[in-house]
Amino acid sequence: MIKMKAKSISSVWLFFNKFFKKIMKLTRDSYTKLMQELEKKKTTIRKEISNKIRDTKEFGDLSENTAYDNAREQEAFNEGRIKELENILREAKIITINADKSKVSIGDTVELSYDNKKIEVIIVDSQQANPEEKKISIESPLGKAILKHKQGDIIDVETPNGKITYKVIKIK
Repeated sequence: MIKMKAKSISSVWLFFNKFFKKIMKLTRDSYTKLMQELEKKKTTIRKEISNKIRDTKEFGDLSENTAYDNAREQEAFNEGRIKELENILREAKIITINADKSKVSIGDTVELSYDNKKIEVIIVDSQQANPEEKKISIESPLGKAILKHKQGDIIDVETPNGKITYKVIKIK
């Protein structure tokens, strides 16, 4: 009975993964950076943490050894990030930056106007997104809305605060 449950759970997981998994769109640069991070976490950081665990075990009673607990926590965090990176990279689709500035695409700096205000945003993949640096993801509502639009286009974007109408002023 337990084997059947495990089998049916894994079948459901496979079905879900096959039909509902999200493809991560990454630039070549982001993909390379994530590969480098993964390699570092699997080699250098894993070894450093392993050494910390070994060294802190020698401090005595593990039930009251906070250094050991911290090292184990670092290990769990590192292993979680390794799994996350492996999943992202396995499902990644490499997208190219388009040199054509007639339509908004990834890598472009876009000047927009709304409510008599002007803003400038950079369209990036989800791994590079950083609102403080005005880098918005192609997966964000605004990123999705302005993608493939031309200079002069008017775009309505649904936000949690209601609809905002933007105009594409310039694509750089």
